[in-house]
Amino acid sequence: MKKLSKKIALVALITIVFCFIWRLLLPDEYTVYVPCFNEDVEKFVYEEGEAKDVVEIVSHKKIDEYEAVTLKPLKKGRTVINLINDEAGYSNIMIVEVKNFSTIVDWNTGGFTGDIILVFAIAFILIAASILMLIEFCKTKGFELYSYNTIYIGGFSLFLLIFGIDMSVIFFIKAIAPWRSSMMQIMGSICGISQIFLLLSLPFILIFSISLFISNIELLRHERKSFSNVLGMLLSFVLVGGAVIAETLQNKYFSGSIFQYRLWQTFINVYTTVYVYFECMLIGAIICGIRAAKYKPLYDKDYIVILGCAFRKDGTLTPLLKGRVDKAFDFWKRQKEKTGKTAILMPSGGQGKDECMPEAEAMRNYLVNECKVPDEFVVMEDKSANTYQNMSFSKKLIETKKKEAKVVFSTTNYHVFRSGVWARLAGLKAEGMGSSTKWWFWPNAFIREWIGLLRNKIVQELILLVIAVVVFAFLNMIQG
Repeated sequence: MKKLSKKIALVALITIVFCFIWRLLLPDEYTVYVPCFNEDVEKFVYEEGEAKDVVEIVSHKKIDEYEAVTLKPLKKGRTVINLINDEAGYSNIMIVEVKNFSTIVDWNTGGFTGDIILVFAIAFILIAASILMLIEFCKTKGFELYSYNTIYIGGFSLFLLIFGIDMSVIFFIKAIAPWRSSMMQIMGSICGISQIFLLLSLPFILIFSISLFISNIELLRHERKSFSNVLGMLLSFVLVGGAVIAETLQNKYFSGSIFQYRLWQTFINVYTTVYVYFECMLIGAIICGIRAAKYKPLYDKDYIVILGCAFRKDGTLTPLLKGRVDKAFDFWKRQKEKTGKTAILMPSGGQGKDECMPEAEAMRNYLVNECKVPDEFVVMEDKSANTYQNMSFSKKLIETKKKEAKVVFSTTNYHVFRSGVWARLAGLKAEGMGSSTKWWFWPNAFIREWIGLLRNKIVQELILLVIAVVVFAFLNMIQG
């Protein structure tokens, strides 16, 4: 993450320096576009009491419904110029100011000398950052994948890419027809980028929500009805309902003062920012979860840790736990056949209040009695009560035998990524592999994992969310 941040910062610095040099090389003249409603401008009259030696009118011509007035800065200051056609009864005003570096600011539209350079810089930095993030995300695999940073990179790289493409389109419009794209409009586009992302991601939201809802219904047909078993259904309602609310708010007619309108737009954009933030986190988690579940470790491992879960009262394994053990045994057997290297199988799991033996012992019995694994290749970790302890206690046992051991853990597909995060937090450098489960079980189980991931970093999530909300709220209130 630090290397990626340095790369993005370097790209941003180079871009800023390049754009600064570009600005210095630009001529000082700046063209202001004033709406003229198909009327020709006959004369320019300075507002009474305004300075007449701040800018010089170099030329003017009519373009579409605008009067393009080219100005040359003379000295720092502010002035107001009337554009008049007496015969047509038309008049309009230009409010311009000359600032440092002979920069002319058009207070009617928010434009200024070299504003197109700023638009280019924003577009280029966003595109470059998103590409660097996507490259980094694609390169990350195995143990390096198991990080909260990977979720951020995976989800928000798509957001930055959409943002960058939107700004690139604005840049080309401004370069070809600058009168069609004022800086105030561009600021509005920046403030409303969450709405654009939400609109473009609607197909994903709908397909994902429908799929989640269907799988949840099938889950309830096979499993007992409980709150945890309807999380997928609830999330599908939240996703679709949240998107509908956002679109309704955006299309709602509003009447009121300019300040009230700004407050209204700020509320809408803050709402969509919150929605899109969690949408990006969900997208990042889904991609990470799939990549983690599909990953195939190399056959060079010293230890295979098997994460436990509930088993039957008679000591036999449930299909879920059996899948984890079978996945581990299959890897153990294939590694031995392909490389001749025999790994140690380490069932991990303590004894619950309603369990007749530790989960590790139930898995060991299955490995030794059913899979015919020699007893010397099975080492139990039978004290852990959760996934973090699975990883932490297994690490301690492994380090008593071999300090730099190569480790892989086996769990269910939906659980691989979060287990990898726990392994990383416990200091166990291990890769994961996932056993398959029923199609209707995986989505809801993964949603539980995603909520668990968010809960583990709730303070960090809230800080980032508050920063995003404050930034977009501030931009909304100052625009116009």
